[in-house]
Amino acid sequence: PSPEGVKPEGDRAKRMAEYQDMRCGAAVGWEASKAENGSRSGKTLVWGFPLEAAMEFDKIYRRSIEWLITE
Repeated sequence: PSPEGVKPEGDRAKRMAEYQDMRCGAAVGWEASKAENGSRSGKTLVWGFPLEAAMEFDKIYRRSIEWLITE
């Protein structure tokens, strides 16, 4: 079965987007602390659907990449 939404787990995970009609999570972002990962930090962004299916693909894709590359 397909999940209806995604939920953040852990201290550094947060809801990044939600479905307007269901008010449940559409994307979860997670960020590693520098202490955990040595001198580097890392980020992960998980969407609950293929981005190509989004009505505003360009806007969502651009914001996703901006979040992933900012420190």
